[in-house]
Amino acid sequence: MTHTGREGDGPLAFLIEVFRLIRRSSRGMIAVGAVALLATCILPSDVVEEGEEQLDSEATELGLLHDSVLTGTVGSPLVDPVAARVFDQYGDPMPGVTVQFTVETGAGLVSPALATTDANGDARAVWTLGPGAGTQSLIVSTGTASPTSTGGVASLSSSSNRSAGVESVPGNGNGPKRKVTANAMPGPVDTVTVSPASTSVNEGSGTQLSAEVEDEYENSIADAPVQWSSGNPTIAEVSADGWVTALNPGQTTIIAKSRGRTGAADIAVVATNCEETGTPGTVSDLTVTSTTESSAVLEFTEVDDGTCAPADYDVRFALHPIGFGWGSATTVSEGTCATVLEGAGIGVTRSCTILGLDAGTEYDFQMVAFRGPLNTDESVFGDLSNVATGTTAASGDTGPPASVTVSPSSARIREIDGTYQLSATAYDADGNKLTGVDFSWESLDPEVVTVNNTGLVTAKAVGTALVTVWATCCGSSSTTDAAAEMQVDTTTVGNGGSLSNVPSGWSLISNQPWDAEWEMNGGDYVRDGSGSWWQESGSGSFRIVSNQEDPVSAPSALEIEFPGGMATGNDPWSFWKSISGYQQLYVGFVMKLEDGWVKQENGQKIMHFNHGSASGFINWLTSCPGEAPGFTWRSNGPSQSPPMNDPCEKEGSDLALVPNVGSDPSIPIGEWFTIEFIFDLGSGSGDGSLQAFMNGEKYLDYSGLTWGGETSMDELHFSLTWGGGGSPVPSTQRLLIGHTLLATP
Repeated sequence: MTHTGREGDGPLAFLIEVFRLIRRSSRGMIAVGAVALLATCILPSDVVEEGEEQLDSEATELGLLHDSVLTGTVGSPLVDPVAARVFDQYGDPMPGVTVQFTVETGAGLVSPALATTDANGDARAVWTLGPGAGTQSLIVSTGTASPTSTGGVASLSSSSNRSAGVESVPGNGNGPKRKVTANAMPGPVDTVTVSPASTSVNEGSGTQLSAEVEDEYENSIADAPVQWSSGNPTIAEVSADGWVTALNPGQTTIIAKSRGRTGAADIAVVATNCEETGTPGTVSDLTVTSTTESSAVLEFTEVDDGTCAPADYDVRFALHPIGFGWGSATTVSEGTCATVLEGAGIGVTRSCTILGLDAGTEYDFQMVAFRGPLNTDESVFGDLSNVATGTTAASGDTGPPASVTVSPSSARIREIDGTYQLSATAYDADGNKLTGVDFSWESLDPEVVTVNNTGLVTAKAVGTALVTVWATCCGSSSTTDAAAEMQVDTTTVGNGGSLSNVPSGWSLISNQPWDAEWEMNGGDYVRDGSGSWWQESGSGSFRIVSNQEDPVSAPSALEIEFPGGMATGNDPWSFWKSISGYQQLYVGFVMKLEDGWVKQENGQKIMHFNHGSASGFINWLTSCPGEAPGFTWRSNGPSQSPPMNDPCEKEGSDLALVPNVGSDPSIPIGEWFTIEFIFDLGSGSGDGSLQAFMNGEKYLDYSGLTWGGETSMDELHFSLTWGGGGSPVPSTQRLLIGHTLLATP
């Protein structure tokens, strides 16, 4: 600064100093004018602060409006957007400034990448975390300001303190910057891997298994709960922490389950009463357990190889009688008995199949245990086994049952004395489905459930029990049985916790547990015992998944996946059922939005109905600004009475019926809930009605409705459209549909 007098001159120096201070004050513009007028008379004309010819604001500081460390789920947006506030050199918030959001680490996404500050000087962006668990970072910067010191925190209001997960980043000449760090947590359980996948354990000994639980991005979920179980506890037991205790020789599967996903390990329990003799043992119990037109199933107990290790086997067959003996017999080359048949464990009961036999022919079968490479100088053989004889089925016949399955493999009964019907199917060794089979059923814990000779299970007490079934046909019983896990659970969820509002006297037209196999019959459909549901492909995917948490009864559920990036207005998959001719209908289902579900600003269509010439009435999972997701009723019919209301505005338009009794329901994330509707189209002249329940509590009760003048329905659709405008799916989203009931008078 220059002036005509000396700064040390008393009044003049004082006035200059005051002038400087006022000009630098963020609130001194009026005072500047007053002092400037005074300065005209007192100050020399050349008193000008260098570099301060203009008073325009500059973005010199950037603050963040977070008060805690950011935490989110991999592959999903943070619950709250990243928010920044820009300040000028006077400490005031600056509107109209461009703020840039840039992912630094973690390979995530941010939208928008550029945002303009609002009247409060704030800019926001949605940060979708990348696939890797751990620390990820985001840089927030202004792109046009001059570099400033970043030591210290911007002067935020008392309610907007800086996050503990936020650190300053030195300016680089392009304006102030801040770094935001986020702890990316693993997503929902996707896979369970048991290690080792297979192992042998000596009888009376034990081994430790471990389960690696990962999300869809292969992030390990360290705190995921794991439940262990044994497929055959008489052979091997497993503790709550995966320790396997070998009890008796044989083979079984150890299962690890975490949040609906499972993994398994094969366990062979080996007999330990072995002495090293140098000579492989002799199989003495070879039997033919079943045959078909072209195959035979053999069973035997494995022996040691003379060194207390499992022996290998050479298996042969010949026409009965074996005639010239072992040397002239044919070595098995097709099927699981094919030579060399490797041993699994001493004392293990082994079953294998020989293929390529002639129909209606009597055969002799024999085997020998050995060690070392077969047919070399290193081969050491035991004695020949006993001869087993069997006759293949005549052409056109099927063999005796070799296996049996039960459906479903698990189920839940919700009340004492309640029932559940199981079904069984038997197959021969070639996988042919058998008819005319007798099934035998048994409950392994009749104090919890009983079962009759048709597979009808009755609940007796709260608990879990296995129900087994085996088949008898063609003079032989199945070589293996199957089991269903039955759970009796009388607890409920929410207010009601079950699909309990079926009107008295109405009959079910669909009882769909979403556990059936999809088949082809001129189109894709799933059977439910009383009609069929059809499927239509979309932009995502679906699958039947194991589910033990459904609050109604089903052990399985229909999982619908919305892929990340799917455009608004599309659906991943849809399922529909004909309800042609019905005037009244009850619909009840259970549902869960899996953890990480993100609201779509224009709502989520769940279900719609076609009825005559009208375009349908639709149930939406709405997502109004500032509100949690909730169910609302919308209609696209040409005329309704009374008028509908907008689900967000709640007044003044013709879109939706809103809750008018009880409380306005909110849909939880990550929890099962029940939804029920009762419709009556009436005569089409203003006498229709609608009732709706969530977790048993009524929240819609309308009468005097006209559904487009129609009096009968056509189709019911689970049509899960993402929005109808607005944002695409931000990252992979999943929802589950559980037990579904339809009923009519």
